[in-house]
Amino acid sequence: MNLEQDTRVEVIFFRDLPQVPEKANAEISGALSEGELYKALQEMESGKAPGIDGLPVDLYKSLWAELKEDLLEVLNESLAEGQLPLSCRRAVLTLLPKKGDLTDIKCFGDLYHCSVLTSCSPKFWLI
Repeated sequence: MNLEQDTRVEVIFFRDLPQVPEKANAEISGALSEGELYKALQEMESGKAPGIDGLPVDLYKSLWAELKEDLLEVLNESLAEGQLPLSCRRAVLTLLPKKGDLTDIKCFGDLYHCSVLTSCSPKFWLI
């Protein structure tokens, strides 16, 4: 396939999907601001277990003044590149047995353990 064919395929495939209005797209596509990151971090519940990296959300909150520039740099680079650093893309999934037939996957709950940055990412990327 050449570039022209790729473009035609994309147009045909995506034409019936709902589109984000241009103004809204511009708002969510830009760089993350300090205020947006601060708001997302403050909305995260304190006193919870640390992330997979061993760092609890309370650490990020209490060291905000010292960490904010580095966090913004990493997260804005991630937005520009289209993916978080590898350390933020790792997670541990634990299956927790519930009542019932334990040979049935529906009888298990799940516990997803990831880094704080991964946890708050959807919050600030959708602001």
